[in-house]
Amino acid sequence: MNGLTTLTLVTGSTVTIPVPAELLYRQVEVTIVPVEESGDWRDLPPNGTAVAALLQELATAGGVQSIEDPVVWQREQRRDRPLPGRERQ
Repeated sequence: MNGLTTLTLVTGSTVTIPVPAELLYRQVEVTIVPVEESGDWRDLPPNGTAVAALLQELATAGGVQSIEDPVVWQREQRRDRPLPGRERQ
């Protein structure tokens, strides 16, 4: 697990959120960010078609130009964050 995102209504000086078992007894960083007054992101209509069109444009343009070798890039990204419960080699 890379992290946890949850929405909650703050009604007092403390907030309780459900925590997955793999995060119990581990040091975590908690960031509280107010949701825009325009509403809950879950109320927005799905935009999968728009996202697919943007990804197709990116692919047609030859991909992300700053990434020379996608396979090497992905390995480097995965190497940057050790998996919980596993020793970093």
